[in-house]
Amino acid sequence: MSRLCFLDIDGVLNSTVIGDWCQSGIDPEKVELLNELLIFDDLEFVLSSSWRKLYRLREVERMLVAAGFKGGLDGHTPAINNSRRGEEIVEYIRRWPARNIREIDGLVILDDDSDMEPIRHRLVQTRNSVGLTIDHVKAALKQLRDPFDWSELP
Repeated sequence: MSRLCFLDIDGVLNSTVIGDWCQSGIDPEKVELLNELLIFDDLEFVLSSSWRKLYRLREVERMLVAAGFKGGLDGHTPAINNSRRGEEIVEYIRRWPARNIREIDGLVILDDDSDMEPIRHRLVQTRNSVGLTIDHVKAALKQLRDPFDWSELP
């Protein structure tokens, strides 16, 4: 059994308010909040951020770890031309390495954008001016406790 967290970076782990960030542009305080999700031993983080097009997965993971991330990145969504991020997330779920959708116990999307159709109901939307907050973490924990069902996808 696994839980999936689809992770955006800009507007989630940083914000438009300039702060004391590490060199990568990732705010350690936001990462500390993200670490709160690691109460689930089976949580897998999937990079859905546009950063997946700029950096290799392990490079982003190293930047996150340098900012205090205690987890790891387990994959990234595919980049599909002219598609919404939600459609890319759905495609990742369909191709999920476990190959058995019924093994997903919970699922959350952390993003400041709203283009998550057709799976928008799993979005915990941040604001790019603020980034991740404790209230977002609480909402994400709730989503991760809510069992995922294949019928949620088109």
